[in-house]
Amino acid sequence: MTKKLDSWIHSFKCSCLNKKAYKSAGFAEQVAQKVLKERGTKLYCYWCKECGSYHLTSRPPKDNKETRERIF
Repeated sequence: MTKKLDSWIHSFKCSCLNKKAYKSAGFAEQVAQKVLKERGTKLYCYWCKECGSYHLTSRPPKDNKETRERIF
């Protein structure tokens, strides 16, 4: 396989297959708020360019661009 394809497969496995996918940012944010209320864990929502869905992560955004993409 090519390096580009290998990289995409690795990214897809790590960010998509191991996480729940949400069709809308609004619904993902509702889930994040529920988790915060029930477990006290802050989750951040982000759009995944690999699968076109939204995922949640506990990793805070690194910069302003990422913040715009992750926090709704």
